[in-house]
Amino acid sequence: MKIALISDIHGNLQALQAVIQDIDRNAIQSIICLGDIISMGLQPGEVITMLQSIHCSFILGNHDEPFIDFSQMGMLSVISEEVFISNKWTLGHISEPQREFIRTFKSSVKLQDARGRKIYCFHGTPKHNYEGISPDTDDDSIHVYLDECNDDIFVCGHTHRQMRREFNGKIIINPGSVGSVFNESCSKGNGTALQPWAEYGILDLSKNNVSFEMEKIPFNISQLQSVIDNTDHPYKEWWKNQYFAHRESGAVT
Repeated sequence: MKIALISDIHGNLQALQAVIQDIDRNAIQSIICLGDIISMGLQPGEVITMLQSIHCSFILGNHDEPFIDFSQMGMLSVISEEVFISNKWTLGHISEPQREFIRTFKSSVKLQDARGRKIYCFHGTPKHNYEGISPDTDDDSIHVYLDECNDDIFVCGHTHRQMRREFNGKIIINPGSVGSVFNESCSKGNGTALQPWAEYGILDLSKNNVSFEMEKIPFNISQLQSVIDNTDHPYKEWWKNQYFAHRESGAVT
């Protein structure tokens, strides 16, 4: 069984399109989305429409919660005022049926493969969506996060950092971010900066050894520039600054 894992799309339609096209080229039996599908992004409604067109299991991320429970919107202001303002804009660019679609997302997904291995998928940690497990998370914290779990493979998102890590005989994986790939400086708390590609993961359970491929996919940045030029998003200049410093490097076409 091969499972495609996507997470943290954040309203980036061009990145999502590139990832779905790449998934279609692989022999994938299942797709799991680990949450944070539209927050901060330029095309939230279009991203939801595309996600509704694929066969996928959806998990609720911390950035998804305010779109189905307005009382949670204030939680995002703790991250930054910009996140709060951006998501108020997002609310005006999705429909009520699209909000109902988000309401169907689960808090977690559990699977068991043909070899009896238990897979536990969630957004942040089993305990909270605002927490996360990264390559730098210390073992003591991971023990607290997973102490009540008897699963074999843990699949998480939230940190925007691809990862395969082993802990006490367990495997912890993260497919990274489809639409908002952090650079190393950002992940260490030195300010936001995005990388000009999309990430996802392929979990292959067809053999005795668990295989996890961490994919990096280029997306159409020219289309993204057109979207930025024509949007009324309150932070369109931020999006422009994130990506177009990379154009001269030729990393994305």
